[in-house]
Amino acid sequence: KVMSKFLKLDNEVFNIFWPDLSKLFIKVIKTQASGRDSLELLHTKISNKLLDVWVYRGEDGVYNDDGVIEAAFCTSITEYPGKRSLFWGYMSADNNTMNNWKESLWTTLRNYGNQNQCDCIEYFSNRTGWTRVLEENDDVENIEPIGTVFEIKL
Repeated sequence: KVMSKFLKLDNEVFNIFWPDLSKLFIKVIKTQASGRDSLELLHTKISNKLLDVWVYRGEDGVYNDDGVIEAAFCTSITEYPGKRSLFWGYMSADNNTMNNWKESLWTTLRNYGNQNQCDCIEYFSNRTGWTRVLEENDDVENIEPIGTVFEIKL
């Protein structure tokens, strides 16, 4: 079993890492937010404890040999009328190093979801490559696409 190499940052210290985290998260916001999000809004959500931040800790700690955070994401728990869900989003990485942390990501999400009595993990991305990544997961039979977001420009 793979150990989690992702560390959930305490809300009190996330600002120490924010200059480096913002470099990762701005990439996601630029490519996926479609005008619905901003770096400032994300910072506010984290500061107000609406989202938790997770960072990958490699062999040398949070920063890799190049002095950057290799990967980070956010989570929150959402109570719906019929289920409790672990939202996972803002997934970003410094380079194409997913093979370093992919298995640890799934372990982290499953463990955290189970610890918090969540029924599912939900993730939205307009990047279709995540379909392939999710299907590589050993729980492929439990992955169900539940919809598509359509936008009609006026």
